[in-house]
Amino acid sequence: MIKKYLKQIITELTQASDLFANINISKLQKNIISSNHIVCCGAGRMGYASRAFSMRLSHLGFKSFYFEDTNVPHLSTKDILIIASGSGQTKTMLNLAQIAKKNKVKIALITCNSKSLIAKIANIVIKIDTPSKTDKHPRITSIQPMTTLTEQFLFIFYDALVLSLMNKLHLSSTDLSTRHSNLE
Repeated sequence: MIKKYLKQIITELTQASDLFANINISKLQKNIISSNHIVCCGAGRMGYASRAFSMRLSHLGFKSFYFEDTNVPHLSTKDILIIASGSGQTKTMLNLAQIAKKNKVKIALITCNSKSLIAKIANIVIKIDTPSKTDKHPRITSIQPMTTLTEQFLFIFYDALVLSLMNKLHLSSTDLSTRHSNLE
């Protein structure tokens, strides 16, 4: 039974990957590379993926933080807030986006809903083509509960983005390892 579910999950992720368009990826990469500080955020499981991405950005050599960290610096026009919100309407994420906008911080949104409230104020919108909590998907039906497919895809998207940044910056896994915590 587990093997059947594994195959179905991989099929769903493949479907989402096939539908994914690279629109705005290079703009996101340029903004990540040129930012003084990067703050990542998301609610729930989207937040866990964002926290993991923030960690990898640190391994890449960027000054990266997760928004709940106590050491998040003062942000300005030279910084970027990367928000992951499937619906693009999550109240806490919308509030953060509005604060960032007020302070002229660049905002990138990764979402299923490119017409959401957060998308309207974001500088960069990356659309993930998966079902969200507010919308069913016309071509993908997931057997997984709630928004699991979107959360899984976000993790994989972030890992693909890290690989792309590694390539762009000519970094190897060994280079990243030198920035990994040695307190383990």
